[in-house]
Amino acid sequence: MEAKEIKGKSKYLKIRIPAYCTDDFKFRKEFSENEIPCRQDDEHWVVTIDLTTHKIIEWKQEYGDMYLFTKVVDDGTYSLLDENKNELYRIDGYVPNNLLPEKDGFGDYLTLQVNEDGIIENWYDEINFKDFIEYGFSTIAVTQYENFGVIVKKRPEKAFKKL
Repeated sequence: MEAKEIKGKSKYLKIRIPAYCTDDFKFRKEFSENEIPCRQDDEHWVVTIDLTTHKIIEWKQEYGDMYLFTKVVDDGTYSLLDENKNELYRIDGYVPNNLLPEKDGFGDYLTLQVNEDGIIENWYDEINFKDFIEYGFSTIAVTQYENFGVIVKKRPEKAFKKL
């Protein structure tokens, strides 16, 4: 998978991380544990980020601004989506810190500064898909090969080359 291929097709990044430590989410506005914006199924925080505008699509201005600093502990899912929000590539586990702040997160930490409009203010100037090239996999390829009974969890592109 090439960086040009990923960049050309990817419009959004969907993040699904654990949200059981609600102290990691800092809002100016008070929210109870059950009201944390974008929290789903009581255990995960799920958002979709527009890679061009750095805006969280699901964000409502009434949420205000937020500071998130959390240790994900290999329990996140990061998916690149096309313009129709179909999943193209995915990383399970480590935070892709070359794409998501902060670069010194060692694949374990995620730090986001979100303003009241849902814009991530500490987003990088240039998008870097290095982590998706090294650790991600094409969910399109996985779907195609599942029909042949091939089940691959990590780096399926290597397994596909052997077929």
